[in-house]
Amino acid sequence: MGLRMKNITSELKKQILCCSNLSNKMDLLKNKYKGDICYILTAGPSLNDIDKKNIKSKLRDKLVFSIKQTFNIAPEIVDFHLLNPWNYTLYNHKKNNNTIIASTRVDNDPLTPGLQSDMVFNITGVGSKVSPDYAYANRLAIKKNFEDYLFTKTLDRPWGPGIIYELAIYLALHLGVSKIIILGWDIGVLNSNKMAHFYDDKNPQVLNIKKNILKQNDKLSFIRMLTDKVFKKVNIYNEPGFVRDDVKIIAESTSSLFYWLKSKNVDLEIISSKSLADQIIPRVEL
Repeated sequence: MGLRMKNITSELKKQILCCSNLSNKMDLLKNKYKGDICYILTAGPSLNDIDKKNIKSKLRDKLVFSIKQTFNIAPEIVDFHLLNPWNYTLYNHKKNNNTIIASTRVDNDPLTPGLQSDMVFNITGVGSKVSPDYAYANRLAIKKNFEDYLFTKTLDRPWGPGIIYELAIYLALHLGVSKIIILGWDIGVLNSNKMAHFYDDKNPQVLNIKKNILKQNDKLSFIRMLTDKVFKKVNIYNEPGFVRDDVKIIAESTSSLFYWLKSKNVDLEIISSKSLADQIIPRVEL
């Protein structure tokens, strides 16, 4: 017996690859998961509090978005992998050929070798054509003008900051879901200049890329040497910095996000013991 959700995604992936432009792809995706629950895996440290076996088993036939490195937890269950050029790691998408890859980019983002997407969305709220002061003042988390960026109104993305605000929430709505449950959405740490992740150990950006490549080429010793040289010369990881008060403004905007989603008949819940999101958002367990 097949898995309903994965069959839907598999068929959509085939059709998306045949579409000529982003607009046609989004038309194709409209309400294709009507009434379903969307689970979003994010990279906060609290993701380590959730048994990975439970994630695999309980979400095996659910609609699953993975943000960046969370894809590696359980590639086989991921329907949509959401990326941007920052903090990038090479991914083995051959582990799930049906995963639909979507990414965002700003016009002056750095080169990101290896990043290939089925759908690329332009963030227009920041970049070379926008003054920094204007960009800061018009971040989505500041303006809270969520309605303006529905995909039925524009394919251009706001500066969130962050993939959750810029892409994930809007894509879930566009797919027609009735509930969004975000795992590991800790948002960050107030008054800190570092962003903690579930995978933090030794420089995960470098470590994970090397592991992924070397595992696939274990018999070719020269690959190790080549890989070391490449990683010394090419900025593949694009380690992100912080812009002013990102963590604070996102945390303070989450109640507005919650009520806006309610107005769309979409519930929002969080699985995290550490989230800075407003307490109005229910905390649940997997």
